[in-house]
Amino acid sequence: MKMPSPLHNLLFLLWLVQVLQGASGLRCYTCTTPRHDQSSSWPGSCQHFDGSEAFIETCREPYNVCVKVELADQLTRRCDMRPSDSRAPYCFQTADLSSCTCPTDLCNSAPLPLHPSPASAGVLLLVVVVAFRWFLEGS
Repeated sequence: MKMPSPLHNLLFLLWLVQVLQGASGLRCYTCTTPRHDQSSSWPGSCQHFDGSEAFIETCREPYNVCVKVELADQLTRRCDMRPSDSRAPYCFQTADLSSCTCPTDLCNSAPLPLHPSPASAGVLLLVVVVAFRWFLEGS
């Protein structure tokens, strides 16, 4: 009987790791900011979010991404579902809504990214131009 080569053993181990990772499920932070008429002492409140195990949930099928949503004064972190071909990290923002999804364990803990306004981008550009001119004149 022919013995498996070390390459076959390595490929089998890599396959086994992939299978076991897929079976364990995605882990996301889960919390909700209570409405104004609800108590903020609720233990799952995002007001008490500290990244501890109490706020971690293992997502079940078909949920395959973590999401963090801010709608007006409401904040929610949870498991969500996206088509398998669009699981890359994705953020969008409107006047009242900010939302980010991400496909890796515990990726929905960070604050939502800031989206600079055209005015702040213009001020930043002006500062860079002035600093560059000052640098050139000093040389």
